[in-house]
Amino acid sequence: MNEASARAAAASDVLAAKATAIGAAGAAKAAAVSKQTYAAAGSAAGNALEAGKAAGSKLESALSYVDDQLDRRGVKRSLKDTTGAIVDKLDTLIGKQLLEMLETRLQAQDKYNDILATRLAEALQRIERLEAEVRAHVSVPLSNMREEHRREGGRK
Repeated sequence: MNEASARAAAASDVLAAKATAIGAAGAAKAAAVSKQTYAAAGSAAGNALEAGKAAGSKLESALSYVDDQLDRRGVKRSLKDTTGAIVDKLDTLIGKQLLEMLETRLQAQDKYNDILATRLAEALQRIERLEAEVRAHVSVPLSNMREEHRREGGRK
């Protein structure tokens, strides 16, 4: 039972140290550490189970021992912290990507709106010029022509 305890303790210490040393930039590393921690926990459980069988103890007491060891060594807490860090980092990355995508689309919309406003202003200037030319060449006022056109129902 002591050899299994020593193995579980060593694996737990190494993995707990790795898990706590991970920064925000290491979300991928955190995932790998989580996998290693789960593997070590499984190995420790297996070792404890073998030791329990050899000593004639029950499965329940072996699992209880491993659970207590994982708690005592902080492995469970490290797993919880690591998982929380990964989730937080993913939330941050996804939010940042959405914000960047929104900013890009808003910039494109602003550019489109500017082009549209410029084209509209140019068209209105051309209409004004054309109306001025028509007024200069037509003896009947343009407003009278419009009124006549409306009365006839747009047919002329």
